[in-house]
Amino acid sequence: YAGNVVEEGSVFDIFDDPIHPYTKGLIAAVPNPKEKDKPLKYISGSVPNLIHPPSGCRFHPRCEYSTEVCVKKKPEFKKVREGRYVACHHTDLFL
Repeated sequence: YAGNVVEEGSVFDIFDDPIHPYTKGLIAAVPNPKEKDKPLKYISGSVPNLIHPPSGCRFHPRCEYSTEVCVKKKPEFKKVREGRYVACHHTDLFL
C-alpha cells in the first residue's frame, strides 16, 4: 500500500483469508456478479500523497483499526503463520 508491501502469501491464502485491513478491503471491493443489486464496498478515505506519505503505517488514515502506534511507528513485516507475512501493529486482532 502506497509503496509498501502489507501482506504476502499464496494467492489462495490471500483470497480465502486476507489478514491485513487493506487486503481485506481490496478483496471485499471486488464486485460479485451474483449480487448485482448490492452496493459495492469500498475503502473509505483518500489515497495518500506519495511525495509526503503519512507517518508510521501508511494505511493508518484509512484504517478502522488505527491507533496511536500506527501513526507513530511503521509496522514490521513479520511472519504470522507458515507462508504468511503481514505488516500491521494489530495482526493479533485478525488471527
